[in-house]
Amino acid sequence: MRPLTASQGVVALLERWVSELERGSSGAALDLDDLSPPFPGRTPPEANPPASEAELQQADAVRAARAEIRPQGAVFNLLGSAQIVLAQEGGKLVHRGTVGIRGPCAPSREEWLGLGLKNAQAHALEFVLTWFGAPFDSATGGEDPSWGTWPFSGRALIDVLARWKHQDSAAFNAHLGRLGIDVTLGQPSCPSSLTVIDVEQGSPIGGREALSLLGEDARLFAALAQAGRERSAQLAQLRFIAEKALLPLLAWAGQDAPAEEASPGLSLTPRMLALLLHAELRLGFRGSSKLAALAREDTGKPRAEERSAQRFAAELHAAGRTREANEVRRILYSPELATALA
Repeated sequence: MRPLTASQGVVALLERWVSELERGSSGAALDLDDLSPPFPGRTPPEANPPASEAELQQADAVRAARAEIRPQGAVFNLLGSAQIVLAQEGGKLVHRGTVGIRGPCAPSREEWLGLGLKNAQAHALEFVLTWFGAPFDSATGGEDPSWGTWPFSGRALIDVLARWKHQDSAAFNAHLGRLGIDVTLGQPSCPSSLTVIDVEQGSPIGGREALSLLGEDARLFAALAQAGRERSAQLAQLRFIAEKALLPLLAWAGQDAPAEEASPGLSLTPRMLALLLHAELRLGFRGSSKLAALAREDTGKPRAEERSAQRFAAELHAAGRTREANEVRRILYSPELATALA
């Protein structure tokens, strides 16, 4: 689930940055692109067994429910008064989003803290998602659709939807279940799964075929985008980021360095935590581990936090990542992160 794709040259540079860390580290944060093994290939239509009578009846009910989503040009009218405005960009359906991380339609601070985060952690994550993430209800279609604030795609998208259904099945079914979209929460030995009813075949499909249908059927895509406005879906997104990105990052970045380096752990101020989360969002674990390594080198030096962030920005700029370098400097000098939080 990586919003930006680095060139091979930049990937090679990042690999060189952290090669020594990876040889000695066993506490790496989980990369959201590596949640589970790849999807199986597409199943030829002729290989699918004929739909049963019960499946055909279910498909009829799903077809009727989808027909209730009424498109009027680019505006899709969903149940109640909900409306979603879709666009086409590069041959893909797009919903840029309307529900930001802050505002009257977003979770309250009490709900953020209810995820098990400390105030400083919630503040840093909220800052990064507000300025560098996406709205809760944003989505991009195509064969590999993405959704939400990080944003989530592939296995991560399926896992977030499964967690949402597990936490609030009524809301999930009202938005997606009635349209023939279903998810099963995975276990350590079995990843979460997604099925979508193909009304043409009259039976459910799974894996990449299901994701593709979700990202290419305009009605289903509009429903997915609208689901991001549901509070329990927003909390499922935040809980997933906290569990799969923030908390492992805290455990790794805050731990003691290898004994032979005789270097203390990082001082995780809200600003440094925001810098690490931004690096994780834009560059994955390789980026956040590089920044952590620089911060450890600068521990105890005057203006250590500023020094390590500026060094990181300079290396990003030299690698051709000017946008990310400028974003690092924006975080470094933002007044929103100036006050230390308990």
